[in-house]
Amino acid sequence: MFKAIKDTLTQEVFFLDVATHTQYRRTVCALAWPWLPSPGAVVVLAERRNKPPVLNEKRHLDLVAECISETPDELMSQADRYMAAFKVPQLVTPVDDERIALLDALNDERRERRKQPLRYQHPVEWHGKGEGLLPYYVSLIRARIVNAKTLHFSQYSQLPAECAVLNSDTMPLTQAMITMPSVCALAWAVEAIDRDEPHSLDTSALLQGPSDRLGGY
Repeated sequence: MFKAIKDTLTQEVFFLDVATHTQYRRTVCALAWPWLPSPGAVVVLAERRNKPPVLNEKRHLDLVAECISETPDELMSQADRYMAAFKVPQLVTPVDDERIALLDALNDERRERRKQPLRYQHPVEWHGKGEGLLPYYVSLIRARIVNAKTLHFSQYSQLPAECAVLNSDTMPLTQAMITMPSVCALAWAVEAIDRDEPHSLDTSALLQGPSDRLGGY
């Protein structure tokens, strides 16, 4: 679980892992729906607050939570828990997937219970063409796990095995990436951090209560 803290000097909002006391700059949650027979996945990445002591090296990312499931309801339920526990403002998931209707229905239920809806956003460069974007997303992950390792998994994570195929030179780049949901979720989360500057994220709301200001609750 993370705690949002405002720096009294800089007024910067950062996140403290209450278990490890690690400080994080921002968090991202991504959801990829199942592509049978492959299960879907929800992942949470946290970007460390401190810059690495190496010139031009990106801030390190920790995979702080993951869920692999064939059930959309379980994926949404875990995404809900993760976003609350790790102070994630928006969920990254393709809005052109028909199953986005499941999230909309969940948000309608949350509004009826006067709870804040789960906000979501489209992956930056995802246009529903999983095979054409495979080299692009593979390069994002490889840049984080090859040479300068800046993406860290826990010892219990299932994703290193999933990502091992990305390092194989025999992997056909014509394979549709959407058939690898766990890789998709991880890639979308990495992309959200690598392509988006933190100043575009309004963190002030994370210090407030659960009321939805846009809904007027």
